[in-house]
Amino acid sequence: MDNLDFLNIFIKEDKYDNPDFLDCNYNDSVWIIKYNDNSISKIDFNVKLYNNTFLTDIENEFILNIFKNLIIENIYTNNGLEKSKSKLQDFIFSTLTIIDII
Repeated sequence: MDNLDFLNIFIKEDKYDNPDFLDCNYNDSVWIIKYNDNSISKIDFNVKLYNNTFLTDIENEFILNIFKNLIIENIYTNNGLEKSKSKLQDFIFSTLTIIDII
């Protein structure tokens, strides 16, 4: 068993395919997030890693999808409903801060 196998639960959920707040395709390397007030944010996953690869390179696909799914997971409640749209930006920012620390 790989030491990251427990993360597989984050890549088997249908809710990750097409969340309402995502104004682009899940597989895009730059995400466009549309908020309740029609403002947008962009999340660029083209980040250079310590080993001189990019997060968007095929060899990093597993980790990239984990990060994307963590962003989405933070938006939903335990019963699968979206959390408050007015707090969407806060939820995304807090998740990105954790990802940045990692």
